[in-house]
Amino acid sequence: MDRAKPDYQEVFSRVLQSADWGERATTMFAGAQDQLPVFGQYVRTGPGPAPLVNQVGYVVQIRRRQGIFGSDIYLLRHCNGELVQHANNMYLPLTPEEIEAVLPCFGDVTPSAEGENPVYGLGDPSTRTAGFLIDPPEGFEMRGGEGARMRMTTIGADGSKTLTDTVFL
Repeated sequence: MDRAKPDYQEVFSRVLQSADWGERATTMFAGAQDQLPVFGQYVRTGPGPAPLVNQVGYVVQIRRRQGIFGSDIYLLRHCNGELVQHANNMYLPLTPEEIEAVLPCFGDVTPSAEGENPVYGLGDPSTRTAGFLIDPPEGFEMRGGEGARMRMTTIGADGSKTLTDTVFL
């Protein structure tokens, strides 16, 4: 008997709203503890403006130090089957209970469906490679040294505003 997949929007919203993400953020991968997930591990991305469907996925490949400013690029498979590149983010492992809740949304999209020794790319055919942890290719030049700026306005309880201007060179 084949059941229809549940609506990921309802399930993901419930799981992501009910979790203690703030307390668990100290376990983020590629963070201060420099922990990395294993192939097929289910994670939550964030914080950020990613669509809900892209906030939960399983890891299929990590490109070490190949993102902007030397961050790792994570390739995640999402419940709609799309392979999405994530960088400059945090990746929190789902608990067994959270995995149990979101797994039905993935249906036939599973780590085992990736096959033996899958090959992934980042758009350009020259970036296609097999393996899980991929070190930068010889001659790779880190991007981000050309500079970037981030401005953030914080509004206090009294209505006062503070502007933080960060420049990366």
